[in-house]
Amino acid sequence: MAEKEDMVQKILKTTEEVLSPEDFIVDATKELIKDEIKEYLKTKMNENPEIKKEFREAIMILVEARMREMYAIAKIAKCSAKLGLAAMPPEMKEELVKSFVALFEKELNEILERTL
Repeated sequence: MAEKEDMVQKILKTTEEVLSPEDFIVDATKELIKDEIKEYLKTKMNENPEIKKEFREAIMILVEARMREMYAIAKIAKCSAKLGLAAMPPEMKEELVKSFVALFEKELNEILERTL
């Protein structure tokens, strides 16, 4: 019983900390300031089509760079997995492959059962 009361007190204390009115006011004020700054910058950008065009181009370059970064990380992960498999002793590799096949077989069977 004492454990439940301690747990309830911890939850209440945490809730009070998270929901403190001072933090709400400060956070809301920060958001209002951000919104005002955004509106001001959007207005200035819309007044100058050249800046707007250049800004959009820069954003597209940034998005493309981030996508290339994600692609590179995925490729590194793939190569690392291949390297790990190549370096693995044959008996471990066989066991790992069997485990993966069993896992995917189980998942596929569950999907098929749900869809049929």
